[in-house]
Amino acid sequence: MIGRTRRLLYSLSRWPQVTRKTAENQPDSRRLPRQARALEKIELILEASRRILERHGLEGFTTNHVAELAGVSVGTLYQYFPNKERILDELAQRELVALATGIMGALTGRPPETPGERIRAVIHAAVSAYGGRTGAHKALMHYLLTRGGGSPLPALRGSIMTHLVSHGLVDHDQQLRKLDEAEVFVLAHAVGGVLRALLEDPEALAPGRREGIEEALVQLVLGYYRRSAGNK
Repeated sequence: MIGRTRRLLYSLSRWPQVTRKTAENQPDSRRLPRQARALEKIELILEASRRILERHGLEGFTTNHVAELAGVSVGTLYQYFPNKERILDELAQRELVALATGIMGALTGRPPETPGERIRAVIHAAVSAYGGRTGAHKALMHYLLTRGGGSPLPALRGSIMTHLVSHGLVDHDQQLRKLDEAEVFVLAHAVGGVLRALLEDPEALAPGRREGIEEALVQLVLGYYRRSAGNK
């Protein structure tokens, strides 16, 4: 399972570069950030980009605006990112790697000690990926769903579904609980629908409400597993 997780993270980390070369049929000739100063500028550009996405969404996202907020010239920005899509690719890739790391870590971590502990950890990792920047996350998810050249989202969802079908979940009583492929498909998309709804309602992530939604999702998944086990 560790090998599958590593392959997933590697494929996600490679996604912008692979799709870029496929689209352009040539290597990207932009400057690679090898020096500390260059890396610092990259992070300034990306942080400015996140802030703009949070405040203005994709509609207000321009390279001129990013350069101004980052405190660099547009020419300097173009040394590292040839257009705004490359910036969005990098930000989306980082979001997906963080999300995959959290969820797969929760799925494969230490044996649970309390009922539903592993499921609770998975749900918490998924909801926590939205962090305090719901606007930026929403913009990046919309970008991933609408961009050309393919999206890594199906690969991430597919890896999680494959794990649940192949390995199931071991609960605190050390009993293995498994769902079949159809059940995992329905459950994964049901939870995914709630997560997408969170993007449309940022207030749902406010303290107090967020914990309640997480617990409701946990009970939904637990109930599904228990009902499935009772029917087999």
